[in-house]
Amino acid sequence: PRTAYIRQCKLEKIIPEPTICRTEQSKTFSRAFFGLGNEKTRASLNYLSNLPPTVTILNLSDNRLDDKTLAEVIKALANNTQLEKIILRGNKFGMKSADAMADFLTLAKKLNLEHLDVSHCNIGDNASKLLATALQKTKSPLQELHLEHNRIGEDGAKAFGNAFSKHRTLEKVFLQWNPFGDSGGVYIAKSIKTNNSITHLDLHMTGFADTASKVMGNSLKLNKVLKWLNLSHNPISDVGAQTLADGLKRNETLETLNLNHIIGGSKGAKALIKSIENMSGDVQRNIQMEGMDHALKKFQEFNAKNPSGRYALDLSVPYEREIAMALLRLSGDNRNLLWSDVHLDGIASSQKN
Repeated sequence: PRTAYIRQCKLEKIIPEPTICRTEQSKTFSRAFFGLGNEKTRASLNYLSNLPPTVTILNLSDNRLDDKTLAEVIKALANNTQLEKIILRGNKFGMKSADAMADFLTLAKKLNLEHLDVSHCNIGDNASKLLATALQKTKSPLQELHLEHNRIGEDGAKAFGNAFSKHRTLEKVFLQWNPFGDSGGVYIAKSIKTNNSITHLDLHMTGFADTASKVMGNSLKLNKVLKWLNLSHNPISDVGAQTLADGLKRNETLETLNLNHIIGGSKGAKALIKSIENMSGDVQRNIQMEGMDHALKKFQEFNAKNPSGRYALDLSVPYEREIAMALLRLSGDNRNLLWSDVHLDGIASSQKN
C-alpha cells in the first residue's frame, strides 16, 4: 500500500502526506482535521482498502472531501470488515456517498460496525432515504448513529422513522439541528412506540413541536427502553408539554428528559412535575425545564432550511453561537445567501463575495 500510494502521488503530481501510510499497530487510523482534500485522499485509496488488521477505528473528519471522493473512500473501506467505528463528519455526503454507504452496510458478508458518524455532512432527504433503507437491511451490529447538523427534512425523517421503528441494535441516535420540523418529528416519535433498542435520542433544535409531542407522549406509554431524551430548544407549548407529561406517567424507563428553553410556561411545567409524582416504576427521573417560563423567539424562528430576518446573537452562548455557525455554513453552500448590516461588538462588518 505504501508503494502504491507514493506511485499514485507521482501520477497526481502531489506531495505525499508522510503520515498517511504507517505500519504502527494502532487500533485507530485518524487523519481528522488534516484538510487532505480530494487529490491526496484519492491517492491513498489503495491503503484505505487494505488497512492493517489491528485498525478498528477510522476517523477522516473535516478533510474537505466532495461527494465523489467520499464515495470512493467508502467503497475502499468495504474490504475492512474489522472496522467498528467510522467517523466521516464534516465532509460532503451526497447521493454518491449515500449509495456507496448503502452498499457498504448491506452487501458485506460480515460487518462489525458499531458506530457511524456522518454529522455535519450536508445530508439531504434523498441521501437520507438511501441511508435509512440500508439501516433496515444491514446485519451490522450498529449501536450509535450520528446524523446531527445536516439538512434532513420531513421526507428524510419519515425514512429514518421507518428504519428506527423495528431496528434491533441501535442504542444512541443523534438527530439534533436538522430542519425536519413538527411533521418530521411525528415520524421519529412514532418509531419510539415500537423500537426496542434505542436508549438515547437527541432531537433538540429540530422544530419538534406540539403534534410530534403528542405522538411522543403516546409512544412513551408503550416504550420500554428509552432512558434519555432531548427535546430542548423546540417550539413545544404548554399543550405539547402536557401531552408529554401524560405519557411520562405510564413510562417506566425514561430517566432524563431535557425540555430546556421550550416555549411552554407554568401550565406545562406543573403537568410535568405532577407526572413525576404519579409515574409508575421505580426509576429516578430528571426533567430539565430551564427557561420554560419565557419564549426564546430567535430559536423558534430560526429555520435552518430557509433562514431569513434579523438576528441579534450573543456568541458567548453556545446555542446562539451554533445559530451563527449554521448561518455561515448556509451562506458558504449558497452564494445567493448574503448577509447585510452585520455588526460584531457594535462594529460594522461585511460579507465579501
